[in-house]
Amino acid sequence: MSDSILLTGGVGFIGSHIAVEVARAGLRPVLLDNLCNSKRGVVDRLGQIIGTPVDFVEGDIRDGALVRSAIRDFGITSVIHLAGLKAVGGCRCRTTTTMSWARCACLKR
Repeated sequence: MSDSILLTGGVGFIGSHIAVEVARAGLRPVLLDNLCNSKRGVVDRLGQIIGTPVDFVEGDIRDGALVRSAIRDFGITSVIHLAGLKAVGGCRCRTTTTMSWARCACLKR
């Protein structure tokens, strides 16, 4: 089995392009994304481009238990960290304090 590479933010524009290149290099991309700045349909489209279904974990990188579980369950050997908000103003949930956006991260809890 080839090495599994965890791409945080892997469903976004840059992450999806890197996922294709990871697969072309003979490695297994595993995408972890909260879909704040991306769409679930990208995962299916990546599977079509790569020629095999792509492993996807929906969730936030700040959820340590989820990240540890993904690393363990998919046998992750490396991580490429791409997750991040494009802009504070782009967050779907509005907050009133300056630092609240960092905790928000567009999660639908």
